[in-house]
Amino acid sequence: MKKETLTELLKRGYDPFKTAGGLPEWVLPVRGFSEVVDEVGDDGILELSRPLEMDPIMKRQNEKLPPPDTVPLEDFQKAAQGWPLISQVKPVVEACFDARVVMTGFKEDEVKAKADVLRSVCVLAIAPFSPAGKALLGELAPILGGDKEQPAYLIARYVSAVIQNNLDTIRQVSDGIKGNIQWQQWLILFARKVMSLKSEPKLIAVTPPVSDDIVWLLARMMKEGWQDGSSGDHPDCPAG
Repeated sequence: MKKETLTELLKRGYDPFKTAGGLPEWVLPVRGFSEVVDEVGDDGILELSRPLEMDPIMKRQNEKLPPPDTVPLEDFQKAAQGWPLISQVKPVVEACFDARVVMTGFKEDEVKAKADVLRSVCVLAIAPFSPAGKALLGELAPILGGDKEQPAYLIARYVSAVIQNNLDTIRQVSDGIKGNIQWQQWLILFARKVMSLKSEPKLIAVTPPVSDDIVWLLARMMKEGWQDGSSGDHPDCPAG
């Protein structure tokens, strides 16, 4: 497979970026990320970045940078740590994982509504990191009762509106996104790229480390299950 500059830069800088952003290793593993980036390629990356006003920046930097394998990892680390928006990465990613709850709550005949919510969450997650997203977040923040400088909170507010079936808020957010031609173009391109992917990367590689709270909760659930399912004690269930 042909090695392309932007593709190789993204793959080489991915680990330092995750570390600087405070993301654990089990979030979108390197292998899955690399497969997606390879499939999309330089042209696809530039195409996706164009509606978000990142295309000229990426092209300009791409022309000036040396071959990716000659750039020390320390340079990637410094660049990631010095990025003004790096502190927003972990909260936004965590908010997106929390949004999975609402996606599993839709019924089979609610495909259109589920797709609309998914599109809105995608835009709310990407907008904070794009030059084209500042104005949009400024419009959506008052609708969601939040601050455009706190994108993770905006996602949480949107998820809360979906859970509470606040149709007015959901519609206003959707209309705000649909009324922005840049983000409509990006959503169309993004959907096409996703549908064309041959690989199916896992967003989570392994289960996060088990905490004392999880152990306690699992033990309690198991004990209650045994008690509800039989009139006597389970032979392996500890007394008390």
